[in-house]
Amino acid sequence: LLHVYFSLGWQCFFGNLWMSGFDAEEATEKKGSCIGYEILGSQVGIAQKVALKFGLEDSITFVQEDARKADVSNAKLIWLNTYAWPQDLKDELLAKISNEAPPNAIVLSYDPITSAPASPVTDHILEQFRLEAQVDIETTWDPQIKAHIYRLAK
Repeated sequence: LLHVYFSLGWQCFFGNLWMSGFDAEEATEKKGSCIGYEILGSQVGIAQKVALKFGLEDSITFVQEDARKADVSNAKLIWLNTYAWPQDLKDELLAKISNEAPPNAIVLSYDPITSAPASPVTDHILEQFRLEAQVDIETTWDPQIKAHIYRLAK
């Protein structure tokens, strides 16, 4: 079982908990089941400290790396924190996920999955992301944002 998250380490913790049916004991027993990618080293350091504090250092790995280089071939849940990304980078990541992630992977995004006009992301790629739910959540940058939950259908 592998979960891939792009950005902030708390997403690894909550994603792991969510995929475990909110069973904290099961979530902490899944050794090596989560990889969090973050381009900022300072955020990786903070995430590692949080994992250590909660005894999750063996079940969550944090990597300082560009998300576009991530291995998503075995991902069950991909949590995109691309809210502030320019559309061309989002399009590149969507194409990567579409091509490399397994069927039925869950993709959570703060933005609806769309593409920019004249984007290399085709309608065929966008059609693979099937919206399953929208959940209202509160974030520091927007107290009324929706999380869009998609399932990858190939």
